[in-house]
Amino acid sequence: MARIPNVLSIAGSDPSGGAGIQADLKSMSANGAYAMAAITALTAQNTQGVLGVEPVAPAFIVAQIDAIFADIRVDAVKIGMLGTAEIARSVARAIERYAPAIVVLDPVMIAKGGNPLITDETIEVIRTDLVPLSTMITPNIPEAAVLLTEDPIRESRRMEAAATRLLALGCRSALLKGGHLEDARRTSSPGRTGPIASRGPGSRPRTPMARAAACPRPWLRSSRWASMRSKPCRVPRPM
Repeated sequence: MARIPNVLSIAGSDPSGGAGIQADLKSMSANGAYAMAAITALTAQNTQGVLGVEPVAPAFIVAQIDAIFADIRVDAVKIGMLGTAEIARSVARAIERYAPAIVVLDPVMIAKGGNPLITDETIEVIRTDLVPLSTMITPNIPEAAVLLTEDPIRESRRMEAAATRLLALGCRSALLKGGHLEDARRTSSPGRTGPIASRGPGSRPRTPMARAAACPRPWLRSSRWASMRSKPCRVPRPM
């Protein structure tokens, strides 16, 4: 019988439950994982916007991470909001020290309205210290542009090349989310989140899109293509 995977989320708190730690815990639990959390920031927010942010001291964030790894097997780590360069460095050092098998990085950088959420220094730490440690990164269109120091992508036909360029930053695979595309707003279709570029074996999630990224061959397809046209991937199940 396959054991239940233990997954640690390192992210900020959203009291409304729509994002951050709260959303991660619900998503992990719904997919059969034992969910754990290390909180990087407290926020006062709701569905209308963010009213305030209180970053957690980097040393205490590391203390949370140390406490988990000292006691519980961690099969995967998901990283979200980091907030400051010092927090990003501290988390990167912890990830490098414990070397979890799977690291999924959601580089939270840009608000829905397009405003930056972190400083240029923090972005640089994420790009140089955390992205190379990641099994998969999951930026949206504006975040991908920031990571690549390019102009934002406007059309879906340019996404595949951008996803491939993200691999040059050192991550094993990249899932580029296309919700901000202008043509996606005109012709949206369920399941078409965006292209995947992959260097080789990665995580072992259950969705067709994520399974494609875990295959030991260079995938660069939309999620719909991967789920409908691809041959079955022989991705090992967690033991």
